[in-house]
Amino acid sequence: ILLCLDINRDIIEKAVSYGCNLIVSHHPLIFSPLKSVDFDTRLGSYLELLIKNEINVVSYHTNIDKAEQGLSYEMAKRLQGENIRATDAEFGVLFDVKPIKLNDFAKKTAEVFSDKSIKISGRWDKTIKTVFAVSGSGGRDADAYKTAKENADVFLTAEVKHSFFLEAEHDGLSIIELSHHGSEAIVCDIFERALKPLDVKIIKANSECPFRTLEEI
Repeated sequence: ILLCLDINRDIIEKAVSYGCNLIVSHHPLIFSPLKSVDFDTRLGSYLELLIKNEINVVSYHTNIDKAEQGLSYEMAKRLQGENIRATDAEFGVLFDVKPIKLNDFAKKTAEVFSDKSIKISGRWDKTIKTVFAVSGSGGRDADAYKTAKENADVFLTAEVKHSFFLEAEHDGLSIIELSHHGSEAIVCDIFERALKPLDVKIIKANSECPFRTLEEI
């Protein structure tokens, strides 16, 4: 079994080279129903390669976002969160941290998730005690923002809408925005723990971030 965040040609070719007959991914290769397949498109070329090599694909997307031990929970755990708890309003989790200044917590987050694209909104010297974390595109969700505003000192997520940055300035809520990739690249570790009891060979593929920051050039 090959584990990955995103499926692309490199991932499929790696699965072929290792003799894998199953790829387990977080992001589904097919998001919308297909009525036809054009092998000249990016998606079609991937499907052609999978079919010719008889490789199956299983994707755990929203269900692993929402799972009790899912992605948002894993984010909290890696940041040494305490009292990690789910919320009724969204897929994310609330958790407590030892009091830390926003700038120091942002630096720690960037280091833990190896993300050089991180963005920070709020007073640098604000003391952070409670965090609301949502993996992936939680920064586009109004309910997630509301939950963070009402329960946390900082909203940790990805793909934050510009209007939420403006609202946060008024509401006194701090925001730390990771890249979508940075918040979810840890998914392979979750898959590996779940599949470890099976008598199968497991290979973790490091899905490359699809962009680079100026700092990395």
